[in-house]
Parts: sequence; C-alpha cells; structure tokens
Amino acid sequence: MPGAITQSTLAHGIKVDARGRLYVGCGDGVHVLSRDGELLGKIKLPGKDPAANLAFGKGKHRSTLYVLDETSVTAVELPGTRGARVGRERKFDVGRARYKSQ
Repeated sequence: MPGAITQSTLAHGIKVDARGRLYVGCGDGVHVLSRDGELLGKIKLPGKDPAANLAFGKGKHRSTLYVLDETSVTAVELPGTRGARVGRERKFDVGRARYKSQ
C-alpha cells in the first residue's frame, strides 16, 4: 500500500466490505482502499477526533458504517455497499451463559 496511509494518519480500526474494499479509521477520517491498497477516497467525519473503530451494520446488507471516536458514534449510510460477513453469527443466552449457533 505505498502512499495510501502516511505516518500522520496511522490506521486504527479496519473493516472490509463484500467487494474486498478496506475501510480504515485514520486521524483525518476513514480511508477507503481497493484490494490492491489504492486510495479510492476518504470519508470525512464531523468531529476532530480520529476514527478509533469501525463496524458495518443495519439491515440485511449491513450498508451502514458506524465510526467510533473518543466521544461519539457516527453512522455513515453507504447505499450499494454490503459489509462483509464475519464468521458465523451467534446468539448469547445470558440465562445459560453460553453461546448458541443460529
């Protein structure tokens, strides 16, 4: 990934979508990279804090990117984007204190 992420924008949270694009939380927003590491664009955030963590969610296509920083959570709608599935989803049964596969 030559030149995609500089030392002044160190990566924090990283997520991938169903097409293999990387979403990387940085000091100046979220960098969107191709599979080859080419910078496709940046998602600017309203605050000044760096993006610390990321998560795809909402709806069956997981097309909302949630960006967490030191003080807030920003929801970014990405129509046409699908967050990648991560392993098998599990349901936690608090009463039995064990995981159940769905």
